[in-house]
Amino acid sequence: MKVFTLPLFLLLNVTVTWGQQATQSIAEAEITTTTQEMDEHFRCGFSGGDHEEHHHFESWIKRKKEELSEGNRTDEILTIPVIFHIIHFGEAVGTGTNLSSDFIEAQLEQANNDLRKTLGTSGHNADSRGADTRIELRPATYDSDYNILDEPGINRIHSGDYGFSTTTTSYSKSFINNTIKPATQWNPNDYLNIWVCKLSGILGFGQFPDISGTTLEGVNLNGTASTDGLAIEYRAIGSTERPNPNATGAYSPYGLGRTLTHELGHFLGLRHIWGDGDCSVDDYCNDTPVSDGANYGCPTTHQSCGTLDMVRNYMDYTYDNCMNIFTHDQKARMRTVLYNSSRRVELLSSDKADPPIPLPVELSTFNVRRVGKDAHIRWETSSEYNNARFILSKSDDGINFMELHTEEGRSNSSTPLSYDFIDPKLPMGTTYYKLSQIDLDGRITELGTRSLEISSNTIITMYPNPCKGVLNIEVDESIKNKDCTISIFDMTGRQVHSEENAIGQLIRKIDISHLESGFYILRYNYDNRTAFKKFNKI
Repeated sequence: MKVFTLPLFLLLNVTVTWGQQATQSIAEAEITTTTQEMDEHFRCGFSGGDHEEHHHFESWIKRKKEELSEGNRTDEILTIPVIFHIIHFGEAVGTGTNLSSDFIEAQLEQANNDLRKTLGTSGHNADSRGADTRIELRPATYDSDYNILDEPGINRIHSGDYGFSTTTTSYSKSFINNTIKPATQWNPNDYLNIWVCKLSGILGFGQFPDISGTTLEGVNLNGTASTDGLAIEYRAIGSTERPNPNATGAYSPYGLGRTLTHELGHFLGLRHIWGDGDCSVDDYCNDTPVSDGANYGCPTTHQSCGTLDMVRNYMDYTYDNCMNIFTHDQKARMRTVLYNSSRRVELLSSDKADPPIPLPVELSTFNVRRVGKDAHIRWETSSEYNNARFILSKSDDGINFMELHTEEGRSNSSTPLSYDFIDPKLPMGTTYYKLSQIDLDGRITELGTRSLEISSNTIITMYPNPCKGVLNIEVDESIKNKDCTISIFDMTGRQVHSEENAIGQLIRKIDISHLESGFYILRYNYDNRTAFKKFNKI
């Protein structure tokens, strides 16, 4: 349990419960972060290791660390997919509890700098005990259905949509565990779930790993999957480079993102650096000095138990700008949990943070137009990846399609490409064209459907227009053998010309040189249908 003491000017009398064992009345308000195992017992807090389960866990992790060392898996970079559930009250993005993606990105960068001891950042230290854990957080790119997230690693949740609260009331740890988490959690085998919201009097809390499913005789420590993850006060999300502007007053020392780093340590099996007890209690890391309690602020010269306290360790209670070290033993412990603990080891094989698979084809254009009596189909791609071929299908009802044409793809290309196909002699009515693409591995992707209508006005073509002498009337092949009458009217409705068209004649030439200049309407009657065309006599 991580307790941050507020300034003394906020003195009041409150009661804080530690685990399930002790209740202590204190004379100052505290911001507390709690790590708990959500089964029958808490396994972290101020109990000082008295729970029998603590000893079982330590026995298990010691054995697993030895196995890990023998397997020489200490240098592999381990990545954890992360989804931030931002619980907000309906504010605009970037306002209040609805943090902008900039702060989520800053928080991830801070956590990774801390985990990797990144040179040139606030996560670096020159202490020989300081370790690069070679663990990284990676924002999720996909949701559970493999839809690409609009904001990587972010799931925004309006509290009112779930009935949590429509006001700015803060949430208790109990409400988050019993109500918010089960209703909003994504599969904890695929994601590290991090809930970001307005917490009631605490900076954050996380769930300790369990050892269910192991061969540890007589022990079954089943952590509750529906509550697994971290909960972080929204004012504690940020970084040393991008401090959270909401972290004012009592929260001002904690807006640099180290609460998440601390709680992540608990999530991966780390205890508080003083072991939650006096000098006789251990945190099970040989390279962290024994201490008799938590440190606050940044007392770099403070000694206890005969040694200098490691106040800059992420698992102490010092200010955010004081923390900057995980040790080699802490690294080994975290990696052991990741390789062995249920719901932790599964995260290593999750693909939810993998880079988005490139679209097989980026289609920039797909058009169908009438050219004379034919349909001219053209599609253009801006890039192609793993593309075997295109299939063009045709339908007269938009439902039942038959394959019309196959066009070989270019496999892989990053340059624009174009494809053309002509479908001749279209019938009257509407024709539908569907374009599909097939990968080299056989996967089919539909790229779109287009339609082209051939009406009575589109089966005759008139040219030139404007016309001075002879007007050409070209008819579609489908009506060339139908009787027809051609009439021309001026704009007052007076008929100025009429004639019968010969059967089988595709082009009829009409001399209009005798007509006065101006606009006219040509009427073409055939098979109880009528088409109208307007032309300009010059």
